[in-house]
Amino acid sequence: MHAYIQKIFTVLILTSSFFSITCWANEQSDTQEMLDRVDKVHQDFTQKFYRDLLKDPIYKTKKYSSISALLKQLNDTQEIKNTALIINNMNMIKRYYDDPAIFILIKKLLKVNAYHAAKTLINEVTEQGDTSLATHANFLLADFYFQRRQWKKVLKNLTTEINFLENQKYHSALLMRGISFQKMNEHYLAIKEYEKVPNDSTYYTSSQLNLAIANLRQGWWTDAHIIIQKQLNVQKKSPHEATLNRLYVTLAYSLLNQGYYRTARTTFHQVGSNSKYANQAILGIALTAAQQGDDIGALNATRYLKKQLHDELPVHESYLLMPFFYEKSNQLVAASTGYTQAETYYKKKINDLKKRLNAPLDLSLSLITADTNFTASLAENTLSFTPYYPNYYFKNRSLIGKYQSYIEKNTLQKQYKDLSDTYQQTTNEMGKVLLQHKIDNLTSYLDQSRYGLARLFDNNTAEQ
Repeated sequence: MHAYIQKIFTVLILTSSFFSITCWANEQSDTQEMLDRVDKVHQDFTQKFYRDLLKDPIYKTKKYSSISALLKQLNDTQEIKNTALIINNMNMIKRYYDDPAIFILIKKLLKVNAYHAAKTLINEVTEQGDTSLATHANFLLADFYFQRRQWKKVLKNLTTEINFLENQKYHSALLMRGISFQKMNEHYLAIKEYEKVPNDSTYYTSSQLNLAIANLRQGWWTDAHIIIQKQLNVQKKSPHEATLNRLYVTLAYSLLNQGYYRTARTTFHQVGSNSKYANQAILGIALTAAQQGDDIGALNATRYLKKQLHDELPVHESYLLMPFFYEKSNQLVAASTGYTQAETYYKKKINDLKKRLNAPLDLSLSLITADTNFTASLAENTLSFTPYYPNYYFKNRSLIGKYQSYIEKNTLQKQYKDLSDTYQQTTNEMGKVLLQHKIDNLTSYLDQSRYGLARLFDNNTAEQ
């Protein structure tokens, strides 16, 4: 195989693999600081908002003698009212620091980003309560930081005393500790945490998948494959489709990278056709087929990808893969045509993205889908926020809209506008980072297409 073709193949495997998102961490450090900043602005605003709201007699006079009496007045659909009542009864709640029901109130406060009020109660519990109570309070705070990807703070609040937690929370704490270590590139420490989660825990499957990935990071391929295969056998008995497909893709790309092409190809074929991992699997089939010398299989898989309308990496890669496979099979005219088509495709996509990057960007709330995935659509371009940014941000962004009807009654109109604008600016900046990330990927493929075309031309000239 020519060195150039081998180089393209290696690049495609690395950029197409299930683990390609890991390189993102270094690129978004500035954005993480921005996320932390807007979160603090939100928390400070929340503190002022309820301070003003509680001047209203409707809330000011609502005092209760016990936590149980207060809980009876709370309604899960009325978050602002709930929070106001909890904050208005802080002195009473602190007297019952040893009542386990206090953790329900702390959790409700953290859910709406009323951090200052929640921290007041957490401090009361940790200072006045015994070790078990303090551990439960710190567990809630660790989960809060875990959502915000503040890994050092997660570990600070989940010390060796987590064994005071009941089983499910203890297992959850182990998983959070493991992921935090893993995100900090402490894979060996992460493995030790994952291994503590028992097989009858609801967190066992997640721990095992992360354990496998941690082993892969350490270069322990055999151990990782054994773990994934074991989980596949378990999932087949009582399948959870999303987990099953993720396991298949993880294992298949690992096998591909290790050179087990036949097994990798078979594993890729197990991924559901309607799965969100389907196009990743089809790309994997194309790559493994090419390595097996099955040029027709590789071309068929790539041809299928090119027909897809999804704005995602495997579809974009297929435009480079097609001529690459033609070149590999010595169909040079088809390869030349394909590289030219790929160059045209990438140039058009890049120019469109650059126009959007350089123009004012307005990602209004209507463009953000608040379900399991947070996305924004810009004509033919889709910005997927969920793989790169924490979900809490978008939930909090939606939450501030509930303040609006109350703002007219107090003095926080300017602060509310500042907070809303900060969220808007942050979301737009996140969108621009994603746009630039797309441009960088496409530019890499454009350069490889041009290089492939130039190489074909040079070889043809030399032969003449």
